[in-house]
Amino acid sequence: MGGKGSGGIRVGSGRKSKGLAEKVLHGTASLKEQRTRSVPIEIGPVPCPSDLGPAESELWSRLAPLALAARTLTPTTADAFADLCRNRVLMLEVGRDSEQRGGPNHRGLLQRVQSQMKDFSLSPFGKPIIGEAPKVEDPFAELDATVN
Repeated sequence: MGGKGSGGIRVGSGRKSKGLAEKVLHGTASLKEQRTRSVPIEIGPVPCPSDLGPAESELWSRLAPLALAARTLTPTTADAFADLCRNRVLMLEVGRDSEQRGGPNHRGLLQRVQSQMKDFSLSPFGKPIIGEAPKVEDPFAELDATVN
């Protein structure tokens, strides 16, 4: 098999977007982009659902700050995050049972939890999340050099 599209979409893959200064230089920036870039979206804490058990609630309180920092936990994604907590606790319980450990149910739960962890950017995916700090450069230096 192989080829394009055989592995699915990876977070952080694809062509990197141009910075606003580069878009202005090429004449492709719009006022709408400038307005949306300057207004950060506030994401507040998302309360833990009341139907989670004690182990799931503890896991929520441990993982929720990380997902909030990654900006993947919102009121809209809270149910999926609760499912992640339930599945991870269930995976650990099945893993403690020596008869079920490594069996098809355990392996299925492992795959599901790994996928859900990646959905919330809580596990590594092969690319650095935080790159080097961007260098502050004059976006018009190239033009200034030709005029002077």
